[in-house]
Amino acid sequence: MSKPVVFWQPILSIHQTPLLEEFGRIYPGECYLVVNKLVPETRVNAGWDVKAPENIRLIGPEDDANNVPSNAIHVVSGYVGPQRWLKQRKRVLADANADVVVMVEGISRLGGSAKRAARFAKQWMGRMHLRHHLRGVLAIGTHAQRQAARMGIAEERIYPMLYATATPEVQQRESLPENCAVFVGKRCSRKNTDTLVKATKDLCPLVLIGAQEEGFEDGAEAASHVEVLGSIENERLASYLVEAAVLVLPSWHDGWGAVVNEALACGTPVVCSAYAGAADLINSSGPFRGVVVDHPDQEALHEAIAQVLHAKADRDVIQSWALEHISPEVVAPYLQRCLIAASSANKGRPTAPWHRGLLG
Repeated sequence: MSKPVVFWQPILSIHQTPLLEEFGRIYPGECYLVVNKLVPETRVNAGWDVKAPENIRLIGPEDDANNVPSNAIHVVSGYVGPQRWLKQRKRVLADANADVVVMVEGISRLGGSAKRAARFAKQWMGRMHLRHHLRGVLAIGTHAQRQAARMGIAEERIYPMLYATATPEVQQRESLPENCAVFVGKRCSRKNTDTLVKATKDLCPLVLIGAQEEGFEDGAEAASHVEVLGSIENERLASYLVEAAVLVLPSWHDGWGAVVNEALACGTPVVCSAYAGAADLINSSGPFRGVVVDHPDQEALHEAIAQVLHAKADRDVIQSWALEHISPEVVAPYLQRCLIAASSANKGRPTAPWHRGLLG
């Protein structure tokens, strides 16, 4: 009989639910999802429409988490974990048979060395609380993998992971300028849209999708080559991405960047900052899918976007690669293999589907 699996997450996430739903469908044991909140208003305003996953028991904020089994594989978001995990941690860790696997993004590099050190120290303390039960780390992006190694996690216990978004459905193709670059997300300094506006001037049209942070100015409204669309429902996003010549994610920090998955699933190549976890999808083996920018300043972004525009990437090939390597139907069995390997002390580390063909 397979051990139950319990996922501990802050919210019901549009970027996690498709994978959890597929995992619950294929996993032979019981599955639970415990969340602090359902969907925050800020996410609803950003276009999220998230439904509770099928095939998995949702323990919402009004439900009693004391009934969640302790003798289980507990997949915890972050080394510290969400609030409801902290309330249940003592009970769970009192069970000698409890296995913990942390799912974690890279720690933000923003704010200077003192803030980075403080963030790392906080995560280290969380890791030490788990030391007798921690069986592995699902590291979202290469930065998270390196940080797990710094935490003292053995290499064979660090499992590359991603956010597997639902395969998009194009309801109606939207009309966008020819050869345009598209940005999706909050317009703010962390997302670096001010630099992107400058980088695309005299190169290509730019379409910005997403709300603007209060007090932040990126010059988009005054730029003749930029079209500002604001927030749209997430289910309509594919209708825009499928018409874009390139998606650009120029962030100074992004734990992952799920819009990269969504773009690739539409066959759209990507220019992605190396500071985003999703750069892992562009750097891995396979057909040309875009360019990773090591330092997303104006010149580097301009050159990378120009390279993608001139490359004339094969959209059908990109779309097929995404379906075969990063869809929930492909990632869920990999996640199952990782959890089984971690909980059984198996030193063999499964190969992530998006890393197939890599050497070393």
